[in-house]
Parts: sequence; C-alpha cells; structure tokens
Amino acid sequence: MRYLIHRSPRLLLLSFLLFFILKLLELCWPEIHLANLSTVNMFKEISTLGFSLFTFWSLYLLSPFPTACAAPAPGGFGSNIYDVTRSPEFAHANPVSNPVSNHGQAATVAAVWGQKPYYLFRSWMTDFYPAIISRDDKNKYFKDGDFTRYLGGGNLAVDGEERVGRYNVGVFEYKPEGTSNSNNLNMVIKVLSHPGLDDGVYGEAITLDLMGLYDKSGFVFCNTARSVKDPRTGKIETVNQYSKYPAILMRRVDGVPIDKTPQWNHGGDRTKNRMMAVVKSLVKTQVMSIWAEHGFIYMDLNIDNVHISFDSQGDISAAHLFDFGYPGVVAVKRGTTQTEIEELFEQCWNIFWPSDR
Repeated sequence: MRYLIHRSPRLLLLSFLLFFILKLLELCWPEIHLANLSTVNMFKEISTLGFSLFTFWSLYLLSPFPTACAAPAPGGFGSNIYDVTRSPEFAHANPVSNPVSNHGQAATVAAVWGQKPYYLFRSWMTDFYPAIISRDDKNKYFKDGDFTRYLGGGNLAVDGEERVGRYNVGVFEYKPEGTSNSNNLNMVIKVLSHPGLDDGVYGEAITLDLMGLYDKSGFVFCNTARSVKDPRTGKIETVNQYSKYPAILMRRVDGVPIDKTPQWNHGGDRTKNRMMAVVKSLVKTQVMSIWAEHGFIYMDLNIDNVHISFDSQGDISAAHLFDFGYPGVVAVKRGTTQTEIEELFEQCWNIFWPSDR
C-alpha cells in the first residue's frame, strides 16, 4: 500500500487511461467486425473493471483521512524501518516540509531571512546554495541505497532540552553492517525531513561534500511521529507515519555546543564572555574563508551548529561549523565585498549569540 500511495498520481492517470482505451475499444470494435459477441462482452467486463479501479482510487485520494493513518506495519514493504518514536524524546523529531526556493519553489532567501526576527536579507544574496543543481549532481548523490540497517544508537540531534533541527528527522550513530553496536569510526547518518529529493536536499549533500564532511548518501525508512488534525472532529492527534527519507553518511564533527561544556555551565559572566569572544573569532575565520573559496555565506550560526573543542590546558582550541543544510547557506553575487560579508556576519552573530545569553 505504501508503494501505491507513493505513486498514486501515476496510478490514477494509468487507471484513467486504461478506462478510456477500453471504452474506446468497446465502441469501435463492433463497427470493424473483428470480433464476435463474446469478445465484445469480454472487453465490456474489462472496461467495467477499469472504471471500478478508477473510481475506487479517485475516492481514496480524495478521502479526508491522512495517509499516515493508513501506514503499514513495520517491515511491511520489504525494507528495514527505523522507529524514531520508540522513546518519548523522539516525539519532537517531527518532519516538516522543506520549502526550498530553488527553481520556483515556495520560499525565497528574502522570505526566510528578510523578516522578523532576522532582517538579514541583502540585495547581493542570490539564492540558497547552490543556485543550480546539475544533472551530474543528481546522478551522483542519493544513489547509494538503503541506509536503514546502518542506523544505530539514539538520535544525536535530540538532547534533554528536546532541541532538534527543523529540517531533519535526526542524526544517528553509524553502525556498519555485520556489527551489533555503533562503531567508533566517527561517522553519523543525518536523516533529512523532506521525504523527496528537492534542491535543498541535493544542496546539503553538495555543500557537505565541499566541506569534506560527505561520504555517501541514500535513504532510510523511518517511523516518525506526526500531528494530524481530524477534519471531522477538529482534534489534533499524534500518529505514526512510515516514510522514506533522504539520508547522508557524513563525518562526525568534533566537539560539543558551548552550553554543554562544564566550563560554560560552571563559569560566571566573565568566563562566558571570554569563551564567546574566542569562539566568535574562530567562527568568523571559517565563515570568511568559506565565502572567499566557495561563494556562499554560512548564516545559521545558532549555538547548536557550532561545536567547540578544548586543548589539554582547558582552553578553546577549535570551533567547527557542521550544519550545512537549508536554509543556512546562501549564495552571494560576485563582486560582494569583504566589508559587506563581515557586516552581515556581525549581525548574524548578535542574533544567535546575544551578549546576555
């Protein structure tokens, strides 16, 4: 059934074409005298069956019940299914639509970054990066098959504060085939929340590849919790939905967010301000380098997207950016000046890293 639901527009069209062709044959056959009455009756029965299938499928697609309610049991469509709802912490890892702007889709850079609370849009921004997805890109990425069997451990994108990315189902430990536990190869699988392959999905794989974080990409089958409104009663209910999601095997980024470190949590304002100043300098160097080398700016500087590491003396030694997905990477026009990029960085930093945090 999941196979049918996924391809319902094509099946609806095929059902209609079958019905039309059989009806046409039914009308034309007696006139050209190529069949006896029993043959005509056979085509009448077939055309009636085609019409019945067409009617049934039309009513099914127009049904007010959400497709999630009709999802099959785990294992029902020939592949492993990873259940991300099996513990309460995953109830907040709900997939959301990814309104990527590229090639005429819904959102634009101005719509995402030009409104409250950001006001970060500039006229020299062109599109979400990359602005063009080539045929070679589509032939390269998300061609490595089913990764579901490689998912291991918990959802690394969900912590005790239930923080999870809006555009991903989760980030999971990588478990190589033939092993029972997650490995220590410093690899993770990021499962994106858009069930299809749009430009934002391809864009994240391309950008991770540029950053040296990409290994390969495919898909996983996930059981995710989703809030659905019953159109008849108006009640909001949580249902399990089994879907196929794009997945990227990528290198695990070292470190942790700054607010997960004992230095931050046990330090006073002076310590925190000093730590933030060091992180800002390190992050700015990366942002400016990425712009100079690749022509896009990293804008999603929220605290969870920056992992920091310490040296043996307990001082911050590195800060790593790692979430290179929509909508945080934006392409800029040629001729954009370093001063313009630096000014934008300062504004982004002040939004995501306020001095009073």
